[in-house]
Amino acid sequence: MYRISFKGRPGFTVAELIIASALVSVLMGAILITFVIGLKIWGSEMTRTAFIKDISYSMQVISEDLRQATSFVPVTNRNRIGFLADVNGDGSPETVRYSVAGGNLLRTQNGTATPVLARNVQAITFRYYRPDDNINPMGVVNRAQIRVVEIDLVLTNGSESMQFTTRVRPRGI
Repeated sequence: MYRISFKGRPGFTVAELIIASALVSVLMGAILITFVIGLKIWGSEMTRTAFIKDISYSMQVISEDLRQATSFVPVTNRNRIGFLADVNGDGSPETVRYSVAGGNLLRTQNGTATPVLARNVQAITFRYYRPDDNINPMGVVNRAQIRVVEIDLVLTNGSESMQFTTRVRPRGI
């Protein structure tokens, strides 16, 4: 019969195995924490990107419509705007209105609501500028007195708030 003897053979002691296991555990924990933090950052950036996309799209739609405006509809506050523009290219102007209700940016065309442009809208403000770059008084919407419309849109998402401002010159006025 043969006997197997481990004396004199190189090997690992129990202490060495415990130390190696502890080092591998610490390394795996650090990798896991880095991965989890990366996922959280990625998720928040995806939300922020969608947020910026919504606000950019809304500003683009409003700007495109405003550029076609031929006259303005009287409004009672700076949080709404109404104007006539041939937005569908049929040769007759439609009444287009923008307003905020329930935190949603709404667009109506000839009284018919279109899908919500943006959600989580905190505020939208329209300022009308005269040819001399002074702000037009509220309620005065004489088309000869308006050269530029400034749009100020504020959206909130949780604790984050973003504000975008643009100026549009209506071409039909």
